[in-house]
Amino acid sequence: MTEREFPLQWPEGQPRTARPAASPYRRDMAAALRHLKKQLSRLGATDIVISSNIGGLTGSTGERDPGVAVYFNRRGRRHQMACDHWKFAKDNVNALGNALEHMRGMENSGCLALMERAFTAFTKLPPPDTPQKPEHDSPPINPWPDAKAMSREDVEAHFRKWSKIMHPDQGGTAENFAALVDWRDAALKQKAAP
Repeated sequence: MTEREFPLQWPEGQPRTARPAASPYRRDMAAALRHLKKQLSRLGATDIVISSNIGGLTGSTGERDPGVAVYFNRRGRRHQMACDHWKFAKDNVNALGNALEHMRGMENSGCLALMERAFTAFTKLPPPDTPQKPEHDSPPINPWPDAKAMSREDVEAHFRKWSKIMHPDQGGTAENFAALVDWRDAALKQKAAP
């Protein structure tokens, strides 16, 4: 799945907070973002994506979904962290920046191995039993087996599996998903023909 800044892309498998709380943080969004980016920089993070439902992360009041997720590379691994504990996105950005600062404190205290073990909990893993998105953007039909050799159930199962990857809401493209739908429709029509 391709990470995006807007709309929010919440890490798969991380539960959401049912009732966000009032926050003790006083930083506004701009200061919170500066703090978060400073902590990421000090960690040596690259390829940073800060994801939320606030376009540009500029709002601070009235959010329907205040969750914020941050994705980044560090020492050859992709990491993800997210917070929706607080009522406002600015406070969740503050929380993520503070969490990274505290984790860096482990390193500064001479506990580098402990910090590295803590970071393994934030390593981004592919969802279980989900095939990886193909490296190319050509229509996904070419690498698939001929539908003639497949049963109706196999065609539907193949469609469901690949739609999790190819659907635009899952990071795919509209063109690839349309090609997938066309492939399924043609395959099922072929199965219905005498």
